[in-house]
Amino acid sequence: MRLQLVLGGLAFSACVCGTQRAPPEIVAVTPSRVSPRSASTVRITGSNFVRAARLPLGPDEPELLDAFTVALNALQLDPSSIRFIDANTLEVTVPAGLEPGPRDVTVTTPAGDRATLPGGLTVVPLVESQCRDGIDDDLDLLVDCEDPDCPQASCLAPDAGPRDAGAPDAGQSDAGGDDAGAVDAGEAEDGGADAGTSDAGTADAGSSDAGTADAGTADAGTADAGTADAGTSDAGTSDAGTADAGTSDAGTADAGTADAGTSDAGAAPDAGAQSTNTPPLGCLRVSPASVPAGGVIVLDATCSRDEEDPAPALRLRFHLGGDAGLPTSFGPLQRVAQTFSTPGVFTVTAEVRDDGGLSGYASRVVVITAGGASEVVVTTPDDETLPNGTTSLREAITAVNAGAVPRTIRFDGGMTVLLNTSLPALTVAGTQLVGGDGVTINFKNNSGCLSLNNSNQTVVGLELLDCSSFPLSVSGLGAHIADTIVRPGLNGSTSQGVRVLGDDVVFGPGNEVVGFSSGTGVNVSGQTARLIGSRISGNATGVSANAFADGIQVYGCVFTANTSRALYLTGGQTPGPVVVHNTFHGNRYGVESNTGPTTLVNNLFTSNTDWAVWGGSYAAREPNGYFANGGNYNLTSSDAGMIEGDPRFFDAGALDLRLRPGSVMIDRGVDAGFDTNGAGPGLFFGAAPDLGAFESP
Repeated sequence: MRLQLVLGGLAFSACVCGTQRAPPEIVAVTPSRVSPRSASTVRITGSNFVRAARLPLGPDEPELLDAFTVALNALQLDPSSIRFIDANTLEVTVPAGLEPGPRDVTVTTPAGDRATLPGGLTVVPLVESQCRDGIDDDLDLLVDCEDPDCPQASCLAPDAGPRDAGAPDAGQSDAGGDDAGAVDAGEAEDGGADAGTSDAGTADAGSSDAGTADAGTADAGTADAGTADAGTSDAGTSDAGTADAGTSDAGTADAGTADAGTSDAGAAPDAGAQSTNTPPLGCLRVSPASVPAGGVIVLDATCSRDEEDPAPALRLRFHLGGDAGLPTSFGPLQRVAQTFSTPGVFTVTAEVRDDGGLSGYASRVVVITAGGASEVVVTTPDDETLPNGTTSLREAITAVNAGAVPRTIRFDGGMTVLLNTSLPALTVAGTQLVGGDGVTINFKNNSGCLSLNNSNQTVVGLELLDCSSFPLSVSGLGAHIADTIVRPGLNGSTSQGVRVLGDDVVFGPGNEVVGFSSGTGVNVSGQTARLIGSRISGNATGVSANAFADGIQVYGCVFTANTSRALYLTGGQTPGPVVVHNTFHGNRYGVESNTGPTTLVNNLFTSNTDWAVWGGSYAAREPNGYFANGGNYNLTSSDAGMIEGDPRFFDAGALDLRLRPGSVMIDRGVDAGFDTNGAGPGLFFGAAPDLGAFESP
């Protein structure tokens, strides 16, 4: 728009120019629950919290105005209580004395743009109003029946008398650790629970021996080590070893597994007592996957779902790892803004629990930096090298390589980087390249793509596509690749996926290598590589390990729709490959081998059109599960360790290959020393591990 001003016959004109503003958005309020007892400081995180500029009358720089307003329903907060942190963060002081209940949170920018998060903040009641939900309702650090505010009647168990005041309450972890083999009601303590314990509140009459399930709750003070703690089974009478919480796909983003409470670790379930409840399918997105210590990572588990319960009925908590301490309290399924105070690489796990007490898990890797000189932030998707105040991926890699010290390259939010020419290799040992949901690198059919050329380098949370050679090549020792998608894209080569040349490389969890239909998804030549919890799908050969790949381990992976061989083992590998707890579904061949001795146990082979297993020599070759293959094993028609039968997948057509209750593949494996249940206690649920990549109740 052009304005014209006429003074004394002289015309003055000016152009008032600009672009349309992106509207603000509120993602989360942290903490989302505050007490009316005292004032509380919360952070509002989102995007496009843009300050306004007031132009000066003289030559000075324009003044930036922070005149944001924040309202809780109709209550507008004092402007002095609002502090601008950056374009994604506001810090607000909520006054004391507000009435309990949910509040819509509304932010209005200085330019007048507005965003609202319905129910974004809840003022909690002044009393512990729900005494069986595992939540500190009034934020006084006393949970459920530990809080004298709880009505005494609700803390009585039929036939048991008052709960033992010294025992942990249902739904709350015991900070002091559990008795050997016994888990606190509602949640196993991180790392402290035995593999055969029950999650209180999840064991039901269908999973206990006849006559042992109590209609009421157990006396938490009387549970013996190895028996179910307070909840719905009678302490001391339900079978020791009822399974707790579900598992992720060996740490993948969509953890397809079940929580606990229905399998009986000590004895076979009573006839007709099988539970019909199924666990949620956990799902977790993170954005960004890396921030400086004290920065905000948005954890979004709203993509989780359950067959029986709608999303509003599901409950969510996070196991944060690192310095974040014990699991968070259960709350509604939502997006949460989370901070970490200590630099490091952490695994964050979302636990999603249904009304029946079963949980599903999903995990993602996050990287927390020390900030400052320890990191380089990519701020533009443009492939540029201009000194214009922004930093491109090319500039970031060049700067790290020139500095010759390990640094973290992270991205300032989601973006698609379009590369005009080949990308420089990462040459500094210890370098980390971390994206998050929405970060894509499109190589635009160039041949020089992402190369890790030194030791102990890390890639997390990227999507790599459209490369005419290998989208990802790893030649350094000890590299780690997690939560990364590699695919051809529209114009990339379909014959070359990931190349692993370095030794001791960890590939996973959470990776997907998809669509290399005329070649191999993952080529492994380095020694002692570990492929963990990843999906390999739609390639000609899924994974090929040649004669140099001594000691390769493949576990917790899902191989689907690979048109030649899902896993191809060649050459004289010493020590032999270890292939355990994988699911091979809908390939031509599952495992083809001309090497050995291979350890091939606890796998599940289904609907592979030619053979589940072809050739090879084996240190151990059973138990494995087989169903609807063209053939099970070409060197023998039967084997004592073959488990045959319908695995009862959740939805094979949608590739949800979790096992439903009653599957013949549940509890049929052997303890091979691998963790199959993620954040759950021990290494597996029930009497023995399940067959395949997914551990179920």
